[in-house]
Amino acid sequence: MTRPQREQYIIGLDLGGTNIKAGAMTMDGAKCRAVRSIPTNSSVGDEAVAERMVALVEEVIHETRLETQASRDGF
Repeated sequence: MTRPQREQYIIGLDLGGTNIKAGAMTMDGAKCRAVRSIPTNSSVGDEAVAERMVALVEEVIHETRLETQASRDGF
């Protein structure tokens, strides 16, 4: 008996001068999950912006996992 295949997700990240946007999408592009946007705040410096990007991606993964019960290795 075969197990049903779990959905896998990809993360998209857009770094702009004003906002950082991130979201999760199923591999086939059919479903979008947990789209978020935060201000870039470039005045805080490159390292802080990079940390904001990482935190936003982590938030999107967390929200998607809550909504879908996906495992962490589903990303």
